[in-house]
Amino acid sequence: MKIQNLLVAATALLAQPAHAQLFAVDTETHRVLGAPPESFSAPVLGRMCSTNGAMQYEWGQTGVPLSSRIMETLDMSFVLPGRMAPFEEARPRSTPWSDRMAWMSYWVAVGRGDDVEAGYHAFVDGLAPTIAEEGWQPITLDMDELPIGLMAYYGDYVFEREIETESGQQRQMLSISYSMGDVSLTCGVADITMDMVGEAFGQLPDGTPRPEQDEIPLPPRFGAQQCGDPNFTAQIWDQSDTSPATTYLSALLRRQDYYSRLVQWLGWKLDESGQFTPEEIIGLMMGSDGAGGFASAMLGAMDSFGEALEVSKAMWDTREAGDRAGFCLATIRMQDLIVKFDEAGRQGNSAAITALERAAREKGISLD
Repeated sequence: MKIQNLLVAATALLAQPAHAQLFAVDTETHRVLGAPPESFSAPVLGRMCSTNGAMQYEWGQTGVPLSSRIMETLDMSFVLPGRMAPFEEARPRSTPWSDRMAWMSYWVAVGRGDDVEAGYHAFVDGLAPTIAEEGWQPITLDMDELPIGLMAYYGDYVFEREIETESGQQRQMLSISYSMGDVSLTCGVADITMDMVGEAFGQLPDGTPRPEQDEIPLPPRFGAQQCGDPNFTAQIWDQSDTSPATTYLSALLRRQDYYSRLVQWLGWKLDESGQFTPEEIIGLMMGSDGAGGFASAMLGAMDSFGEALEVSKAMWDTREAGDRAGFCLATIRMQDLIVKFDEAGRQGNSAAITALERAAREKGISLD
């Protein structure tokens, strides 16, 4: 997990889904791509972006590992085999409620520089015949006219093709981009991607059941005194999905996900009833229980954002300097800040849940 995603995850505890990159990738990376290797043939690209799916997963398949919005926040990805070079990792993404795989992104860190960017364009030029062989047609996308649901496919190079599915013909898209020192290739099905964004903004599938609460115990918090232990600092330095910092954050995110999803589900139920406008639903949430409500929790998070940036910079600087003890101490500061966000988020969401449930009862709206 990258350092910047700790801060992103902290803010996501108050408002999911959220993802962003606040810092560049590893500044030591400097890789000039050349022509695609001979091993990167049409069959390899077809496996990455077939008409049926990506890798071993099908478009619309449920239960795809690492594809949830929590995994996106944690920046989790699959490591690719060598035959997929130059791409090194893959990140699937699924719709947040119906859990259908919408797209797959493939990434490689290359760093920055004029020669790196020139090499990237040369790489895509060399890849163009293979893309054409797989039936993709280049298109031009104007960001001003692009539906927000298809922003995942906005890139330097964009392609599309029509595919035949059980529900009829659908539009499939592929984009290649160079940004923040990374080269990415993203492909997926446009219709499912549009559903993905719709669900993220409250357009839940018919019959979506009320979210169930799971008991998620938190791992023990760690303290500054442990940063004097070289074995512990080595564990904190490790940014894999098994490191103590990642394990703790993952548990917090999964616990908070219940509350944020329940708020969204209740808002959807009130909207579906036809007895509330979207503005009234937002008013119920934001005005819930005054100083202890949703709006005050959001404002509290914004007040702490400067501190979060400061701590994130400390993590970045100590990481760059190779200061393991300093990185450990900065990580603990971030842990404490994330716990603060978690408590505020649960308090705000609980107040919003109470207000929405009260409004439903007053109008006789069933929440079963």
